[in-house]
Amino acid sequence: MGWDLTIINVVDGSKTIEEIGEDSVEPVGNRERVISLIKKIFPDANVSDSSWITVHRKSYSLEFSLSQQEWIDSFMVHIHGNDEKVVDAIAEFCLASGWSALDAAIGNLIDFSSDGYQEGRLRWVNYRNQTSR
Repeated sequence: MGWDLTIINVVDGSKTIEEIGEDSVEPVGNRERVISLIKKIFPDANVSDSSWITVHRKSYSLEFSLSQQEWIDSFMVHIHGNDEKVVDAIAEFCLASGWSALDAAIGNLIDFSSDGYQEGRLRWVNYRNQTSR
């Protein structure tokens, strides 16, 4: 079981789900550009299957699930492991790309500049610990 984030391209500066309007989100872009940005932040990413890109670290792993389409609207990142460093890695990726992370655990965009940016990960860890007993 992993913690899931949806990566979206919020173009109007919306910071929460409530602020997102009809024209707030655009596609993240061309597939090759998406893969290139993943490789820029995670140079050791395994792209042998370009629709399921993996990154492995000692205390966590990331799985980027990309559409086979040439133009990508959004994509999922499946996170395994509970190291707080994983959120920093996602923050670095989002800041470099200009994209936002929608966190299913909190039902909102992650505000990486707030003190509570780890909230979704902590909720997911608690949920995982309760359900895996």
